[in-house]
Amino acid sequence: MKTSLLAVLLLMAATPAFADPPPGEDVLRPKVGPRSAFYWQIDAGLNGTLLDGNPYIRPLMSFEQENAIFKSGIGFAPLVSLSLGYDISPHFSLELRADYDPRNASNSSSVNDTCFLTDPISGNRVGMPMAVDKSYSLNATYLSLSLLPAYRFENLFIFAGPTVSIPLIRSLKETDAIVGVTPCYYLAGSADSTKTVVAQNTDKGNAATRVSLKLGVGYVFELTPTIEFVPRVGLDLALNDLLTADETLMLKNPDRPASTNSLDVPVNRHIRLNSLQATVGLRFHF
Repeated sequence: MKTSLLAVLLLMAATPAFADPPPGEDVLRPKVGPRSAFYWQIDAGLNGTLLDGNPYIRPLMSFEQENAIFKSGIGFAPLVSLSLGYDISPHFSLELRADYDPRNASNSSSVNDTCFLTDPISGNRVGMPMAVDKSYSLNATYLSLSLLPAYRFENLFIFAGPTVSIPLIRSLKETDAIVGVTPCYYLAGSADSTKTVVAQNTDKGNAATRVSLKLGVGYVFELTPTIEFVPRVGLDLALNDLLTADETLMLKNPDRPASTNSLDVPVNRHIRLNSLQATVGLRFHF
């Protein structure tokens, strides 16, 4: 009798070990209970900036030949984000995202401009080709705030929403250098005569608060019941101009920056900065 009772008790104790796990549960990573719908996420990645001159950063001067350098540019910068989100349902979520958002773009080219010299015999002005290396760089750093609704298909999700970017730093720099053996100079006939001219504008006050549309796709990899690994890629498309007003680039002899003698060219306020953004992040539910 005692032997039979002991056998029954051992069988009852062993039965749960062989039972099927609850539906949807991984026996190697059992769920410890419902997690919070709130989460925070930290991301780091790359900001690939595409500059649209819309149609050009600045117009050509009378002696410059047609070229595409001032129509577009490209560059890369690090991107860091911090987000607070809420899972409204298994398929919908809403996220408030803050980015430290540097945008860098540049372009360069070797072109043939025209140098006008006075003929010593006839006294007439004659034009001759002038080889010039030209380059520019545009840098703008923003604090960007985005409100991003997302729709989730299992682990894959898509997101789209508005972004407002507050300018923190910005600069536009251009360098033009005459190359080769030539009698041509910039600002010829003055004390500022030079083969290289440089200009740089850094007035943050003329930088517009940027408005854009951010949209993209991501994927959620569950690491633990409360921690997820989340790669994302998206586009940030500008809806307004870079500057609040046109401004002037003053190309000067770099050895005489205090001089008032310069080649002045207007800068187009309608420049647009678009970005392709790729990040990886950790999402923590709390």
